[in-house]
Order: sequence, then C-alpha cells, then structure tokens
Amino acid sequence: QQEAIYVEMEEGEDAEQHEDEREQAQDVEDDWQAGQEDIDMEVEQQAATKHPRCTSEDDCIGFPDCPLIQHYHRGKKADIYCLACWNSFTKQHTSLMGRRLEE
Repeated sequence: QQEAIYVEMEEGEDAEQHEDEREQAQDVEDDWQAGQEDIDMEVEQQAATKHPRCTSEDDCIGFPDCPLIQHYHRGKKADIYCLACWNSFTKQHTSLMGRRLEE
C-alpha cells in the first residue's frame, strides 16, 4: 500500500510540474507576442516619420510635415527632398541648388 501512495504522489507531482511548464511556456509566448507588437508599433512609427514625397524614401530623415525642396540641376527641375534630407545633403555638397516648394 505504501508503494501505491508513493506512485500517486509522484504522478501528482508530475501533473504540477507539467502545469508549471505550461504556464512558463505561456508566459514566454505572451512575452514574445508583446515584443512583436512593440516591434510592429516601432516600424509603423518609423514609417510615419518619413516624408511621403521625399526622394530619399527609406533613407528619409524628415517628417511628413517637413517643407519640401525642389532640387535644380543645371537649371532644370530635378528631385524633390524634404528639408531635413536637403539640409543633410547641402552640408556635404554646398553647391547644390534648390527652391522651397509651396504646398
């Protein structure tokens, strides 16, 4: 009879251990899901911070409400950049010519 009691206790302990493992696995899954949601939100925020008309596209450092600059090359209209990107370019290339676009 003592052996049967020992086996029942062991089975009960296994059930508790499995329940603990299930809870831990669920916690890991919940943490992963929360992390994915944070990443998704960050990606959306980064996409929202770029100017939709800036020629720099993915490399744009401006914001949707930045003024736009029309680049002129050899007297002809060229690409359009947001002011933040334009300022970055003109620091390196002081000879660039551009005019602010009125929206």
